[in-house]
Amino acid sequence: MIAKHVRIRQPKAGRFGRLVQYLLDPQEKLERVGKLTATNCYSDDPERAVLEVMNTQAQNVRAKSEKTYHLVVSFPPGENPSEKTLAAIEKALVEGLGYQEHQRVSVVHHDTDHLHIHIAINKIHPHRLTIHEPIRDYYTLGTLCEALEKQHGLQKTNHQSQAQKLQQGAAEMETRSHRESLATWAKRECAPSLSAAESWEEWHGLAAKSGLTTRKRANGLVLEAADGISVRASRVDRAFSLAALEKRFGAFTPAAAAAEKPTSEYRPNPVQPMGAELYARYQLERAQHADVLKKHRERLREAKRAAIQQAKRLNSERRRRLRALPRSFGKQLLYREIARAHRERLDQIFAQATATQQLVTKTYGGLTWADWLARESTNGDVDALSALRGRVRAQSQQNSVSAGAAAVTPPAPNGLNTFQSVTKRGTIFVRPGIRDEGHRVSIQSNRDIHDYVALLGVAASRFGPQLRADGDQRFRTQIVLAAVVGRLNVTFEDAALEAKRQQLTGLMERLNERRDLVRRGADRGGARPARGATSGAAREFRETRKHTAATLGNTLAGTDIVGHRPVPTAESIDRLRTLSALPVVGDRHRAPMLLPRDVHHHLGQQRPETIDTVRRPSAPKVAAPDPGAWEQADRYIAERMEKRSRIADIPKHERHEGTGLFPFAGLRTVNGQALALFKTEQGVSVMPVSDYAAKRLKDVALSNPVEVTAKGVRLGRSR
Repeated sequence: MIAKHVRIRQPKAGRFGRLVQYLLDPQEKLERVGKLTATNCYSDDPERAVLEVMNTQAQNVRAKSEKTYHLVVSFPPGENPSEKTLAAIEKALVEGLGYQEHQRVSVVHHDTDHLHIHIAINKIHPHRLTIHEPIRDYYTLGTLCEALEKQHGLQKTNHQSQAQKLQQGAAEMETRSHRESLATWAKRECAPSLSAAESWEEWHGLAAKSGLTTRKRANGLVLEAADGISVRASRVDRAFSLAALEKRFGAFTPAAAAAEKPTSEYRPNPVQPMGAELYARYQLERAQHADVLKKHRERLREAKRAAIQQAKRLNSERRRRLRALPRSFGKQLLYREIARAHRERLDQIFAQATATQQLVTKTYGGLTWADWLARESTNGDVDALSALRGRVRAQSQQNSVSAGAAAVTPPAPNGLNTFQSVTKRGTIFVRPGIRDEGHRVSIQSNRDIHDYVALLGVAASRFGPQLRADGDQRFRTQIVLAAVVGRLNVTFEDAALEAKRQQLTGLMERLNERRDLVRRGADRGGARPARGATSGAAREFRETRKHTAATLGNTLAGTDIVGHRPVPTAESIDRLRTLSALPVVGDRHRAPMLLPRDVHHHLGQQRPETIDTVRRPSAPKVAAPDPGAWEQADRYIAERMEKRSRIADIPKHERHEGTGLFPFAGLRTVNGQALALFKTEQGVSVMPVSDYAAKRLKDVALSNPVEVTAKGVRLGRSR
């Protein structure tokens, strides 16, 4: 686990709102935004929490530094703590920084190989209105992370690194761009020869052979490449610092004007190139986009300059005409109005130019090597996907399925455009919780049995029928059960898992055979045995059921199979059971219900969608409004929108459209016409209702769902 403070260099008003907007943006990805938590705010709604934080920050006018603290907590690949653990970690880190009483918004992201939490903290105290800035927070975060890893049993990470700044800076650059840094190249290619220099003249000559120029900057030396990229000499080697070299060679002497032709030069090539053709395509597209971006920016600058000149000419013309009028008090007010209009016009020009430039930069801006590979992989380029996956270091095999020893891993699948996103490590988001990493297919924790069945299906299509399962005991148990429940044609490399799968498969087959035999006997109209007696088939079915239940009960010890009827223990079969021991099935559209003794075997499992046509003959009454009632609704909407232009807290009002369930927001009466208000994503929708519906809606609590049909409000039976 790594906790990092993302520093904001230029303080700017409204930073908190833009940060939360970025955190909640799904970015058209399959899964990105997870759980959202607003702490120390009066509302859990993110928009209202942002307004509350910005109002608090606006009350502090003395602080000149940034008022928002952005903290990112990242976990290693494959580690997916529970929501309870994530909440405990977030709380402990915030309290350790001294922000336990400050307002904050936390968002969990799943769009990368690393599960991470973004925490946007208001540095202004909500009551004292003072700013709090943690001192040496990187040491505090490192200490807290070490303690939390031990407390929650997480993977250990090096938090107090003793590596040189070269390794830290170069690793950061190469991790983000996946191109070799100048520091790494100079350490490998130039450091051995430069260490053997015995004078400044020899030093400059050896550096020139590598295409480097040594310059004195501030209190040290820098090595500068031909393209202008430079690095401090002391970052290449501590023996290359200015003090160390002057101790060896004397006072610094600049290089002569004439330099030797370099035999090698620095090129920002990929850390692990995967073919010259692929990288040539990237360089060509990058160069073309750079030319297009340059032309667009020139045109935008010219258009902005012309718009500003036109605004200035218009302002001068207005002032010239105003000067011709006689002097009066109203003339001064007109001057102010002209100045205000001129400022608004300039602000509009600047805002439009900025928005256009951001759009052009986003469209034609140069992508890094990893981002370009990820984009091409999403579009279906198998070579780009192989390049992404080829540079990934070996990771832990927790909770994943890979190819068995006898299986041959097929090439990367074609048609990747069916997937919504590919990470910089080449991980494909197959479905929520399931990720294809090339050499394995992994699943996040806390998933149900249907996800495990889908996991095995993806793994079987990628690696063949023989699979290898790596993970904890719970994961291995769920994998075996998924293979049995899904009736998948797969085998496991592990002998114990395969034996358990065959045992459960045989038991389930025998149980189904006995059940079918008992049902066929009942369907043929066979005579029922006397009370207390059982037929041979029924007795055999019951014995098989006992044995299967006992085996499954031992296999599923400590597991929770979501969406399937739980198997009772052997002790509870053929006994008088209490209410808590009765099996319960859940349906996403209904409340949990108790199962009777003779329940259909498919209840609570996946099956084709049914049409609920068995209903009462008398449908609930639909309360339709009068045909001309929309005029009063439009009048009320116009009144609220006029007030909204003066009061920002009033939400947007509009005519109600659509059918379904909508949260109830209240009743209003305009000229005797009752109006119902419903909450929507845009604000509030208004719909006229009849007097009968208004009378019934008075008993509905706010925010409770109300069904709206094409004819009006549908209300159920009253008590």
